[in-house]
Amino acid sequence: MIKSRKIKKSFVPAEKFATISVLNNSTVVNDDEIKTAIPDFQAALDEDFTPFWAASAKLQFIPKGQSPPPRSWWIALMDNSDVQDALGYHDLTNDGQPIGKVFAKTDIDNGYDWHITFTHELWEQLADPWICWLAATADMKSIYAVEVADAVEADALAYKKGNTLISDFVLPTWFEDFWKVGQTQFDLMNHVNAPLKLAKGGYISIWTPQNGWTQQYAQNDKEAAKNARPPKGSRRDRRRTPREQWRNSHLKRD
Repeated sequence: MIKSRKIKKSFVPAEKFATISVLNNSTVVNDDEIKTAIPDFQAALDEDFTPFWAASAKLQFIPKGQSPPPRSWWIALMDNSDVQDALGYHDLTNDGQPIGKVFAKTDIDNGYDWHITFTHELWEQLADPWICWLAATADMKSIYAVEVADAVEADALAYKKGNTLISDFVLPTWFEDFWKVGQTQFDLMNHVNAPLKLAKGGYISIWTPQNGWTQQYAQNDKEAAKNARPPKGSRRDRRRTPREQWRNSHLKRD
C-alpha cells in the first residue's frame, strides 16, 4: 500500500545559483512597473518555487544602456510577439545561456496579465534551462516535456504574492504517474488532483513512438487547443527539431 507522501520544502539561497537579468524593451510597461514587481517575483521564487524544485536565481533589473552581467540568464519584456500565438517563450542566446521573452503588448491587447506570463516563463526557464529535461511514464510508453507551468497556465489560476499576480506551477509529483487521485499535492495552488492532469486552459507536450511530439490539452478545451500549437522557434517547437538545426535568439538593446 502506498502511503501519502508529505511534500518537504527546503530553502536554497538564491546567491548560489544564476543571476537572471530582467531587461525592458517594451513601450507599454515602464521601468518603474517592473522594478515594483521584482520583489514579489523574487519572493514567489524564494518562498514558493525553490522549496519544491531546488532551483533558484537572483532577479536583477538592468536599465537601458547598461550591459547584463557576463553569463547571466535573461528575461526580456518586449512589445509584440515575434512568433505566432506566443505570449512568451524560452530560447537560448548566442552565448548558449537561457533567455525568456515576455510579449507585454501582446499580453495586454489580448486581455492577459504580463506578470503571469513573466512568472510562467521564469518557472519554466528555471526548471529546464536548456530545453532538454524529460519525464517518462512508468510503462515508458509516453514521455513528457518538463514544462512546469503549461498544465496550469490559465490566468484564472494565478495567485497573488504581495500585489502581483503569479503563475501557478506543477510540482515534481505531477510527473510521477504512480500517484493516485488525492494522494499528494500536484501543483502549488491545488488546481489538479492527479498526476499528468491538465487544468482548464492547460496543455502539455508529450512524445509517443506512434506520434512523436504532440500537444495534449484539457478535454473539449478549444482555447487550450489553439494555444497548444507550438510557435515556430519556441522551446516547444525545438523539442521536435534536431539541436544542430536550432537558431538562437537575438535581442537588440537600446
